[in-house]
Parts: sequence; C-alpha cells; structure tokens
Amino acid sequence: MAFSLAFALAALAAVLVVGFRRLLAWRAEMARPGRSEASAIRIRDYGEIDEAVEGERCPCGGRFGVRGEGSRHSLRIVRLECRRCERERVVYFDTAAMLH
Repeated sequence: MAFSLAFALAALAAVLVVGFRRLLAWRAEMARPGRSEASAIRIRDYGEIDEAVEGERCPCGGRFGVRGEGSRHSLRIVRLECRRCERERVVYFDTAAMLH
C-alpha cells in the first residue's frame, strides 16, 4: 500500500512538472513577436514576410513553409507548417506602415 501511494505521488509530481514546463514554453512562445495580434511584426514591404518566415524554426529543428495567408484590417496573417513534423504556427504582421 505504501509503495502504491509513493508511486502515485511520484507519477503526479512528474505530470505536474511536465505540465508546468509546457506552460512556460507556451508562454515564452506567445511572448515572441508576431505570435499574437497584439505583438504583430511591423512591416513596410511584403518581402519582409518572406524574410521572417525563412528565419522561423520549429522546436523539432525543422523549417516552416507557408501553408496559407490572409488579411484582417491592417494585419497580414501567415499560417506556417513545419516540413519535418507538420506542427502549425501562425505569425501576425502589421501592415499599417505600408504605403499603398
């Protein structure tokens, strides 16, 4: 019985540690520029989107390819997909500074 309780507590502690680490990683990822509408990357030319996408790396080490793009108000929204693990990412760009 004591062994079962100790094992259950160890398993619970492991789950909590993993969950906490994932939460920290998610928060760090969301704090990066372009990960939300509020932190959209300011651009002056659409070519800057390509440059930013080329610099994106997946946690698995793979590179992202553009899966789709769209616009909303003064935002350009780019959906990316990792070519290695197929993880998806969305990057927001602020186009308000562009000359039309």
